[in-house]
Amino acid sequence: MVKKAILKSYFRLFKGEIARFLAMALISAVGIGFISGLTPVEYKLKTSVSDYLISVNAPDLIAQSSLATGFTSEEIKTLNESSDVKEVEYFSSY
Repeated sequence: MVKKAILKSYFRLFKGEIARFLAMALISAVGIGFISGLTPVEYKLKTSVSDYLISVNAPDLIAQSSLATGFTSEEIKTLNESSDVKEVEYFSSY
């Protein structure tokens, strides 16, 4: 008997607030649709940016010294001797 009263109470509550419930459901559906639509875009953006950076021969790493004198000749030699580095370009700016 208590179960019936509780169910009746919930039904009345739901019946009075159906517009609010539908609005919240619609907002949630739009949000989920928006996020699921953006998911494939991430892969496309990553590949297109990667392809562009390769085509313009952009550097993978830019190292900058915090010293006013720049890198020492030993540090530049170490970078040149590294097996992962193809080419080292260095310059100084003031």
